[in-house]
Amino acid sequence: MRLFVSTFQAVALMFLIGGLGVYVISRKIVPSSALKMLSPLAIDIALPALASYNVLTKFKPEENLLWWMLPVYWAGFTVIAFILSLIFMNISLKVYRREFFTSLFYQNGIFFPLMILGGMYGTNSIHLVNLFLFTLFFPAFFHNTMPKVFKGHTKDNHNISLLLNPVFVATIFTLAVRLIGFNKYLPNFVLNGLMMVGGMSLPLLLLIIGANVHTEYHLSRVNAGNNIEWVEIIKFLITKNILFPLVMILLLRLVTLPHDIAFLILLQAAVPPITIVPIITERYGGNGSIVNQLLLFSFIFSLISIPVMVMLFGWYIGG
Repeated sequence: MRLFVSTFQAVALMFLIGGLGVYVISRKIVPSSALKMLSPLAIDIALPALASYNVLTKFKPEENLLWWMLPVYWAGFTVIAFILSLIFMNISLKVYRREFFTSLFYQNGIFFPLMILGGMYGTNSIHLVNLFLFTLFFPAFFHNTMPKVFKGHTKDNHNISLLLNPVFVATIFTLAVRLIGFNKYLPNFVLNGLMMVGGMSLPLLLLIIGANVHTEYHLSRVNAGNNIEWVEIIKFLITKNILFPLVMILLLRLVTLPHDIAFLILLQAAVPPITIVPIITERYGGNGSIVNQLLLFSFIFSLISIPVMVMLFGWYIGG
């Protein structure tokens, strides 16, 4: 029950701040363009600063000699998620199967776990270091593979430059600094500056996510004539929010992994789709309206489903 309460509070805090973003946009207190301008500040500056600070101050390679295995664990999780997505996409209507697949397969693997781990353990935690290492290749993987889902749109494939996103560069650079021991010579004002700038990342990201979800969902309702595909939504919630994490818990029972890695994998399976999926779907000619609906209701349902899955994880795996 302790895990349920702590996780629920972390997720509820996300919804509270994200709801503030919805309120600000819906009441037109701040124009949507203003929050969009904050995205580079959050993603390209504050989030790399948070990653850098945690790697420099919390990462201890001498205590975890297998830290380099974290991206390998992510690859293994991705293979399993791909297989599950291929299987369960078939329960969707044929016209929506590509959209159903992308919403299942491309989880909100960085921001949602970041908020949950930050809420449960604080923003200065080794758990955040593990998350940044675990998802090191996820952004490049997402942007390079999603076009393949929508046949006929392959011009953006294999864009290696996407690998060099700010979080990746910051994580690799500070890893090198930490591994050679140069972090001992960094003045306190550098670390304090990284801590202060990084501290902006979580509230900024939540405000932006809330505002973006509201804006995109409103547009999808207009484009779809206010039709909500309730049957597809229910099938998706059962699959993504319940079956995916349950299958992962069963698999984690069969293998022996470090507890913090197993918990990361559980979170990856339990979180909703990545928020940019509707935008990318429409870019490649897919149905952004249905993806927005799946995304929104998965977000709402996750307020209960994630704490329940974390509680089950604690019962069967340990916590």
